[in-house]
Amino acid sequence: MDAVVFIVIALIVLLWRIYKDGYEENSGEQAHISQLNDKIKKEYTMEEKINSANEDWAKNQLEKVEEETKPLEEKTRELMTEILTKWSCQWGVDKDGTVQFSYQGGQFNARFSDSVFVTVTYYPFYSVESYLKDRMEKAKTMVNEMNRRGHIQIIYYIDPDDGDLYVYAEDTILLIPEIPQIEAYLKTLLDRFFHHHHALVVEMEEEGE
Repeated sequence: MDAVVFIVIALIVLLWRIYKDGYEENSGEQAHISQLNDKIKKEYTMEEKINSANEDWAKNQLEKVEEETKPLEEKTRELMTEILTKWSCQWGVDKDGTVQFSYQGGQFNARFSDSVFVTVTYYPFYSVESYLKDRMEKAKTMVNEMNRRGHIQIIYYIDPDDGDLYVYAEDTILLIPEIPQIEAYLKTLLDRFFHHHHALVVEMEEEGE
C-alpha cells in the first residue's frame, strides 16, 4: 500500500515538473516573440520617420527650385499683392497680369514686365469738360509745368468721343524684397500721386478755375 502511494506521489511530482518546465519555456518564447514584435515596430516607426523626412526634404527642395525658376515678373507681382493684402486693399489681377487695386480712395493699376520694376498708374484724377476751352488750356499748361519740376509723370489726354480732357499720373518704381521697410517705401511712393493730384487742383484754382 505504501509503495502504491509513493508511486502516485512520484507521478504527481513528475507531471507538475513537466507542466512547469513547459509553461516556463512557453513564457520565454512568448517574451522573445514580444521583444521581436517591439523591435519590428520600432524599426517600422523609424522607417516611417525617415520616409517622412525624405518626403519633406524633397518637397522643400522642389519648392526652392520652383521659387528660383519662377519668372521675375511673377515674383514682383506676388510681392506687390502681399503688401496690398497686408494693407487690406482691394485688388485683382487681369488676364494680362496687370494688378488693379484701390489705395486711400484712389484707383490704381500696376503693370509688370520681366524685371524688378513696376509701372504704377493713378487713374484719371482730374478732368475738364470740352466746352471749357480756356480751362483745358490751363490744365495742359499746369501738367507740362508739373512734369518739368516733378518726379512723377503727369499725363493728359483728350477723349475722342466727348472731347473732354482727363489727367492721370504714372511712375515706374523698383520693388524687391531686399528694400528696407518696404511697406513704408511703397506707401511713400504711392502717396506722391496724391501730392501731385492736390498740387494740380490748387494751381488750377489759383489760375481761376
